[in-house]
Amino acid sequence: MDELTFNFGAKVHCVDDAYGSLGKVAINPDTLEVVGLIVENGLLLKRARVVPLSMVSAISEEGIYLTVSCEDATQLLEYRETKMERPADVAGQAVNLDTTYSTMPVVPMVTEIVREGISPELKVLSPHTAVQTTEGTVAKLHGVQAWVANKKVSGIMTRQGVLFPETGVVPIHEIERFGDDAVLLRSHQPVASTLNE
Repeated sequence: MDELTFNFGAKVHCVDDAYGSLGKVAINPDTLEVVGLIVENGLLLKRARVVPLSMVSAISEEGIYLTVSCEDATQLLEYRETKMERPADVAGQAVNLDTTYSTMPVVPMVTEIVREGISPELKVLSPHTAVQTTEGTVAKLHGVQAWVANKKVSGIMTRQGVLFPETGVVPIHEIERFGDDAVLLRSHQPVASTLNE
């Protein structure tokens, strides 16, 4: 098999026991290399750890297998996301957005997600990542495929629909760019033909 398939939700096993499930995949948007897997474990108090790709020994239908024990996995970097608000850059001035009820200036705020455990240059893909064209969102991300030889992204797996979801594969040449919240496709084709090619 020439490709690795990272399905979100796949079971992750250490050498001694089951460890958790694949929650997210970290990629370098410049080189398109899959850098790490973000594995979640725990029921009530979920924790996520960043697993370097070098610690993956095998991938099969049953899950992802690591070269470390569960104890060693707990020593890996913890991954966290924190939402923070900061004032928007509006030429250094507060803006009065609504003068109907108040004459107090309003400072526009921007919400950012701060990620701990990985480099800020990396993009984190998850099942919540939208797959978009210039027309809008066409699907959600279901997984990532990468070449075995160089660990570069070869395509993405998508899912659309709720009751009867349809899955598809989008090859890397159809992807314009990877963003923080969305994967933008190059194609302006109808959704069905892009996702099922």
